[in-house]
Amino acid sequence: MNPPSLLDVCRFLRRHAPGLAAHPTPRGLAHFVAWYWRDARVGVIHDAGRVVGVALARCVRQVADAAADPFRHEDAAPIVWIDDIVSQHPQGIQLLLRHALARFGPRHAFAGHVFARQGELRVLPFRLVQRLAA
Repeated sequence: MNPPSLLDVCRFLRRHAPGLAAHPTPRGLAHFVAWYWRDARVGVIHDAGRVVGVALARCVRQVADAAADPFRHEDAAPIVWIDDIVSQHPQGIQLLLRHALARFGPRHAFAGHVFARQGELRVLPFRLVQRLAA
């Protein structure tokens, strides 16, 4: 079975992340996800080729950088910003965090509005992310 494609990921996000599907980019969700896809910043969990979890991440120097520019990414920046993380798999968040750790390596922290229930910003120290992914 082939791994999921960019279009499979977009379909999954449209169904399971309606807030992201309405992302404020003039060219739409596929353009936004493709930007992550080109640089392997999309974590995908699949079961027999069916997408069951997706994370979109990038690195920023400061949390304010993430909000200022949705297309800002610096490989050497100390903060991994999680733009979205969605899972329909019981261990999906843990698996997606493992993907992010493998892709980005040690950083100062992981941050995003996705780690809190009311959408407020939350910054997780790197050691906590390691424990959550274990």
